[in-house]
Amino acid sequence: RTLAIRAEAAARDIPRALVDRLREGERGLLTLQVNFA
Repeated sequence: RTLAIRAEAAARDIPRALVDRLREGERGLLTLQVNFA
């Protein structure tokens, strides 16, 4: 049971981490565009 709970927690954390990285990447691209503009 503990393993299943840990697996569920990891499955929830992974998408959050991916979304956070995507948001950071988007911010980086926006700043680059602003700098070049």
